Amino acid sequence: MPDFGPFSVNPARVTALGGANFGQFIGRLLATEAVAHGMAGTTLETTYLENIGDGGVDAGLRDATGTSWPPSGDSAWQFKAGGLTPAKCKAEFEGATKAIEILRAGGTYRLVLGASLTSAKIAARRNKLIEAATSLGIAAASSRIDVIAADGLARWIETYPALAVSPLLGGIGRRVLTFKEWSDSHPHETLWTGSRQRDSEIEALRSSIASGTPIASRIEGVSGLGKSRLTLEAVRGQDFESLVIYAPAADQFPIDLLIQMRSQDRVGVVVIDECDRKEHEIFASTLAVDSSIRIVTIGEPGNGSTRSPILNLSGFGDEGMHELLRANRSNLSAEAKRVVVQIAAGNIDYALKLAQTTLDAGPGVAGRLVTEGDIRAFFTDQLPDGQLFLAGCALALFSRFGLDGEPAQEIDVICAGLGISAENLRNAATELQLRRMLSKQGRYRSVGPHPVAVYLAARGWTEFGQKIVVDLLPVLDPDLTERLFRRAADVGELDSGRSAILAVRASDGPLASLDSIAEGKNSDLLVHFAVLAPATMTDRLAELIAAASEDDLMHARGIRRDLVWALEKLAWHSKTFVAAADALLRLSIAENESYSNNASGTWIEFFATMLPGTAAMPDLRMTYLQGTAMSHDPRVRLMAARGANRALDPHETIMVSGEVQGGVVVETSGTPATLVDAWICRNSAIDVLATLTTDADENVVEEASKHLIDSVHGPFETPVNRDHLGRTIARLSPEVIARARIQIEGLRSLFDWADTQDGRPAALAELEALLPAEKPMDRLTVLVNARTWDRKTDSLTDELVENARLADIDDPIGVLLQLLVSISELPAAYAIGQAIRLLGLGYNDGITRLSSLAGTANGEALIGFLRTLMNEGDVDAFDRYLDGANLPALVTLQYSVRGARSPAAAARVDRLLPRVTVTESARVLFTWMHDADQADSARYLRQWESRIETQADYNAAIDFAAMQVFRKAEPLADLDPAIADLVRR
Repeated sequence: MPDFGPFSVNPARVTALGGANFGQFIGRLLATEAVAHGMAGTTLETTYLENIGDGGVDAGLRDATGTSWPPSGDSAWQFKAGGLTPAKCKAEFEGATKAIEILRAGGTYRLVLGASLTSAKIAARRNKLIEAATSLGIAAASSRIDVIAADGLARWIETYPALAVSPLLGGIGRRVLTFKEWSDSHPHETLWTGSRQRDSEIEALRSSIASGTPIASRIEGVSGLGKSRLTLEAVRGQDFESLVIYAPAADQFPIDLLIQMRSQDRVGVVVIDECDRKEHEIFASTLAVDSSIRIVTIGEPGNGSTRSPILNLSGFGDEGMHELLRANRSNLSAEAKRVVVQIAAGNIDYALKLAQTTLDAGPGVAGRLVTEGDIRAFFTDQLPDGQLFLAGCALALFSRFGLDGEPAQEIDVICAGLGISAENLRNAATELQLRRMLSKQGRYRSVGPHPVAVYLAARGWTEFGQKIVVDLLPVLDPDLTERLFRRAADVGELDSGRSAILAVRASDGPLASLDSIAEGKNSDLLVHFAVLAPATMTDRLAELIAAASEDDLMHARGIRRDLVWALEKLAWHSKTFVAAADALLRLSIAENESYSNNASGTWIEFFATMLPGTAAMPDLRMTYLQGTAMSHDPRVRLMAARGANRALDPHETIMVSGEVQGGVVVETSGTPATLVDAWICRNSAIDVLATLTTDADENVVEEASKHLIDSVHGPFETPVNRDHLGRTIARLSPEVIARARIQIEGLRSLFDWADTQDGRPAALAELEALLPAEKPMDRLTVLVNARTWDRKTDSLTDELVENARLADIDDPIGVLLQLLVSISELPAAYAIGQAIRLLGLGYNDGITRLSSLAGTANGEALIGFLRTLMNEGDVDAFDRYLDGANLPALVTLQYSVRGARSPAAAARVDRLLPRVTVTESARVLFTWMHDADQADSARYLRQWESRIETQADYNAAIDFAAMQVFRKAEPLADLDPAIADLVRR
């Protein structure tokens, strides 16, 4: 058979499939037919298992749409790789039980043979099949049975280029690729990462292909944005996937192929890569409006026009780019990822290249990472040449420059400083704009995209370095100076950049003193200088801050934030950590801000164990912290306690800041290399706090003790830290040990309430076992500090009684009373009052000994004492006490509602309410009146309504009213009108 083009199929190639390949290929052909004609996915049922009992059916179609090849409705298909004689065809059919079943139900039958047969031979085999069916009583067999041989299969396959090009059939697989071959090719080894924008673009392309409107689509974008990959992912998994063929370039897909496809009424989705707009129009023009062929071309933006819709791909978003690098360059540090994402400016291929370069070469700076080859490959075909190139480099030195109106004077300043003619500079701006390398920002312009700006700026510093330092800097105003160094920071560390910084720190420069830094926008330069010359800037800032008085630092408000940000970046580097941290600590001592990123907060973040705000490793950080803890200044020692506390925090978080340093790939975070290193770090922090609990300054002792005891929540699950913490606390003062016991008791109660079944209760017990043996008074100290939500009151009271007797069998009441007097605020005061009554203290003695506590933080002991008497049957205990006591009105009201709602109590409340504010009244009665008569509640509301003076009064009254009607569905005769009047007030 002659070759009629790349999509013709020789029947001999169908015959040569043989065996398993034949059955699988015909199954794929049926599947493609179903997709091409919009049949449901469940229409086709096939099996790829050979030589099994299949009832004479290798494939089945259900409720199929009739086409030139498959009939409509249900049909049974049987595949035979070779040719069968007419008699064997009949015998094969008579054994096909499933096929006969389908025919009896009104379906059809197709026998597919791999042999090339003449029309007469096909008719002989078909007649034998009809004869067999008729003998089985199948009606209208002649219209429902047919035979398809290799010649028919070849014609059928030719309608689907994606199958016709298969190498199995000797197709043109080398000129175009099937979807699978395209998907498996090397450029697509990268793991796909989507984003909201990309997902939206994919859906738009899918919709266009599936609907056929338009028949030709175009995707454009500069090199490296992932145009081809987006098209691949748009096709993947869709019904039309099997119809796709891919041409890597337009010159590999002659127009003759598309014309032949059209003339043969083929069905396919043709994806043509590396195709410009002119070529796209030629391809699209060959297709009729109702063509069953869809074209998708991919190319870069260019001249010319097209009538087809264009999907313009923009740069990949930063979030998606981070995810892409995480998936495909997982060993790239987080610090390097940020620089790569910034430099790549949304270009996926370039980001992957930069990431690999960084992995291979180690830390670097943007100015050395971006090469001219990159610029030409990924962003533009050509850069300006000669003098225009140098002028372009001059413009790129600044993050932006004025070009229109009054800001255009900046062009003259740049020209004067660099010795370039204004004409060349303006011509360079025009050339860059023509090459789409200049963006407009009002009357200003900015060179871009980012990699182009970095490359040109790096070349600019190389070409004009001396002129920048000697001639340009002196004539720049502060704003233009800041923009110069902002761009320099994007490039990264520069040799000539350090020279520039040395120049500006001269006696008359912006870094000469804190006062000069505060002038104009000079402080804006600090962060840029910290990136460009870390060592030089660390020395300078440390010198200035050390020489300043605390009063000067306190009043340096305008530059405080820039100083902190610069020192934060400088402290990131291991080599400059100590000096930068010291300077930041001095600012912390003279703190004048309360923001989260103030000097104190930034300094403390350096000492987090797992997420420190520096690249300095744990041993360096802990050595520095230990030295800080030995300072002669108690304020510095207080900061050391806070830093040690940060190291013991079990739930670390940190804002990304210090490691973001323009175009510099900095050291990775100083996270411990192993868990052992982390444990050592935390043990060092425990030692620092333990030392400070014996400090001469009370504030330091209190803060260090608090942090050490609070740390129980973190390390007790890690044996190394738990054992060290327990042994350390055991050597400290009785007060610290007592506080540790209280903390442990709180955790134990929490575990009991939550019925915790993991290893934490046992670990907590091991920590407690490291402390000295507990004596009755030790236990009492723990119990009286137990909070009501930690322990059930009755069990707490019983244990108080028991341990008070163990502490002093002769006077257990005196032991508890002494605790009430010696400790100003006891969470368990109520339970102590109950225990005192249970130990036998009578009403008169109890009032005598407890009444002094009324209205104090431990006044709950008096209430607990009276409530216990009331529960024992002395229902008037509260009334007798309150009617005879001379207490402030608010205290009397508060105590009144803690007793029974007796007539005496109600009368007392009525007398007291006018003497306290509405806010105080409503809050005190909030719970006491919950189940009271609604008429009484209405009476109180009406009384308050006339006395409301503040918003707080009104809010309290509304809250009280809401509680009274909570879960009450029935009308309330007195309360509802009172509430309505209050709301209308």
